[in-house]
Parts: sequence; structure tokens; C-alpha cells
Amino acid sequence: MSIIQEGNRLEQEYQISDISDVFRPEFMKWLQYPPSIFRGQADFNWGTVPSLYRDVVGREFDLENRQLIEDILLQRFFARAEPYLNSPKRSFLRDRILAQHYGVPTRLLDWTQNPLVALYFAVENDARECDGALICGRTTATWTGAVDSYGPSQALEPEFVSLIPPHLDSRIVAQTAILTIQNQLNSQKRFLPLEDYRFAREGDSVRKFLIPADSKPRIYRDLLNMGITHWSIYPSLQGVGDGVKREFERVWGYIQF
Repeated sequence: MSIIQEGNRLEQEYQISDISDVFRPEFMKWLQYPPSIFRGQADFNWGTVPSLYRDVVGREFDLENRQLIEDILLQRFFARAEPYLNSPKRSFLRDRILAQHYGVPTRLLDWTQNPLVALYFAVENDARECDGALICGRTTATWTGAVDSYGPSQALEPEFVSLIPPHLDSRIVAQTAILTIQNQLNSQKRFLPLEDYRFAREGDSVRKFLIPADSKPRIYRDLLNMGITHWSIYPSLQGVGDGVKREFERVWGYIQF
């Protein structure tokens, strides 16, 4: 048993120190209907926050100014990426999904439908100096309309909305990717991490499970043995090369020839 974080309080619960913990009843309830979404983070202390807002967490800021910054970033991305893009279909949401996919800070947050994929993201880098986190989320608001029909007015409605992104490439398919949009400006005009937010809608929840730093290498090796590998999550020639390099750096040191 250990500590997990939920809302503005800490609760006593078990930690994920072994891959078998994902199959215990305390965690398995997150796999029941309605299905949850999952996110892995290398550092437990990082908030569950979209990249556009990470530098203003807990501080008062101007939401309109921050969204103007997002517009400027998107303009720069599409202006500079044009030689590499094959005339992509453009819309309010499509622009943000494509830019997010290539690392541009946006209001979107990446999740997966597969808890083992999320667990891989939490342990893939050999960051043994800090505990990791496996985050489970459940939202009753899912965007089921066409991607192109989602615009600025919808973005101001429910504070935690999930959507299935268009399959831009094989990576999104392999990761069973889900995106969320959160507009969580409270009365003090501060942006809060999802795990600290008090949801207005019944059924919405986020729970953050701690992964001890010294458990990361073992969980990483166990995931490889279960077929959750770098090249299965990043299916490309680059993914294969990076995966072989990671195995050499993180696994072979434990093998006696």
C-alpha cells in the first residue's frame, strides 16, 4: 500500500511497483464501462496539464492571451511545415491535432486507451531519480461529431472533453491515441492540473497512481517481454532503430553472456 493523489487530497491506495499491479481489482475497475483513458508521465510531480498551460499552472493568467499564443504557434508551424505537408485538410481542431502530433504546444492533452502503453510512457526513459505516474481519467463528455465541426465556441463548453483523433499516421493507431480538451479556468483565473480539479459533472474523475523510481527498470523489461516495445508504439524505421538502442542501454547491462 502507498499513496496516490486525487483532487486536493491524498488517499491511501496501492502503488504500481510491478506490472502485475495493473491487473489487481483496485486498478481493473478503471477498465470497466464506461472505459477510462490513461496517461503515463516520467515524473509524479508533473501536473496533468496540456503543454500550452504548463508554465502558468497555479498562477493567474489571461486565458485569451494564452489562446492567442496558441494561434501564433500554429501559424508559425504551418508556415514552416508547408514543404513537408501534403496539403492537409484544415480546421480549428485539425490544425491543433496535427501541430500537437509534431510537438507544438496546444490546449490538447495526449492519452491512450491502453494502460500498458501509458505505463511504457512512464518508464521508457531511464529517469530513476524520480517516481513516475500512471494517470487514469474518465470523462462523460466525448466529442462524437465531425472533427471539422468542432470550433472555438465548443472549446468553451465542458471543461474535460475527450475525442478520437484522425489517424494521421500509424503512430496514432499503434498508441490507441485519445485527446482531451480542458478549459479549467477557476474563479481565481488559475489553470489547475486535472488531478486537482473538482469536476462539476458526476462521473468525471482523474486518479494518479505512483510508480516508484526503483521499479521503472523492471517494469520496462517486463513490458518488452509482453510486446510493448518502442517500435510497436512508434512503428517506423526510426522507431526500430531507437528501440534497439534503448534495449542496448537499458536491458543488456542486466544480461550475463
